[in-house]
Amino acid sequence: MMKLRHTRLLAVAALAPLLSLTTVSDTHAQDAVNLEPKPETNEAGNTAAKNGTEMLKALDEETRTKFIGLLREGSRFLAEKRVQEALDKLSDAEIILPDHPDVLNLKGSVFVNIRDFDRAAEYFDRVKELYPGMWQTDFNRVEMDFVRDDWATAMQKFDKLLSEYGEKLDAGTLRLIDFKIAICHLKLDQPAEAKKIIDKYGYYDSSPIFYYGNAAMAFQEGNDVGASEWIRNAKEIYPAQQNAVFEDSLFEAGWLLML
Repeated sequence: MMKLRHTRLLAVAALAPLLSLTTVSDTHAQDAVNLEPKPETNEAGNTAAKNGTEMLKALDEETRTKFIGLLREGSRFLAEKRVQEALDKLSDAEIILPDHPDVLNLKGSVFVNIRDFDRAAEYFDRVKELYPGMWQTDFNRVEMDFVRDDWATAMQKFDKLLSEYGEKLDAGTLRLIDFKIAICHLKLDQPAEAKKIIDKYGYYDSSPIFYYGNAAMAFQEGNDVGASEWIRNAKEIYPAQQNAVFEDSLFEAGWLLML
């Protein structure tokens, strides 16, 4: 199959956003769609934020300043895809506070970017163990099944994610999860189920899910030209960063080649 070639340096899909739990959270890179849960329903995230803040308060001023600086630099390098530099900074931060929620999630994200999914899963599992009940952590963990092409497991877990956190998620997140479930159906040779999901949306939806969903169905049928047309139309309508979230999932599915 001829694959489309892109110039973005994105290694893998759009993971759920970094936890953004501490005073340095404003430096974290966020995906274009708003993947943040509604504040009033993010009780688990608030608990983790409080724990992260308490960890910082326990440090002396010099060490606290150093830790925050390392976290900021690591987050910035990760956003710029300077992965080795991000890993170096975050490893230094990890020495200071190995169980800090932002350190764990950022380190997991680094390993995803270098496609070391086993190491990434270890960090996301650690976040889940220490700070249970956050949808972001569960999303990141399910994403490990998705990028490993374990479509049946990923679909089951994404469905569970929707049932457990559906009321806490904004529209953008719900669409992204729906899109990933549709891809799982396609990979499991269930095109009718995938089409049913995509057809819930339409040409005028607030996200490009309808366009990328039809592109995915075209790719699965071996119609690269048709898929390219759907993607081209999406790019003419929606912002580049919003499209990127869906393109990443097509990349993970093996239908796009990112350079």
